[in-house]
Amino acid sequence: PWDGVGPGETFDLIVSNPPYVTDSEVRALPAEVREYDPREALAAGPDGLDIIRLIAAEVHSHVRSGGALFLEIGESQGERVRQLLEDSASWKTVHVARDLAGRERFVVAQA
Repeated sequence: PWDGVGPGETFDLIVSNPPYVTDSEVRALPAEVREYDPREALAAGPDGLDIIRLIAAEVHSHVRSGGALFLEIGESQGERVRQLLEDSASWKTVHVARDLAGRERFVVAQA
């Protein structure tokens, strides 16, 4: 997930909309999504967290102190992603944020 980012390179803000759909959910997506987007842009393993796990394992080293990570997630993944980030590094805060419809759709971590 770090193509083009050098070792030790840091940022004030990282925003990511990674693949987070489960392999089984891909088949149920609307045809205009399923047939337009490449599968690797949508599917992320049996629980939809394969790419998010990769991000969680390394992202803290790319966020400057005082910086933040905004990560889009599937609406049922908030608690699991929050826990992945908390377990992977010493973030000041990690919380799940809701979209305008009130669904849990983002995890925000402060370095």
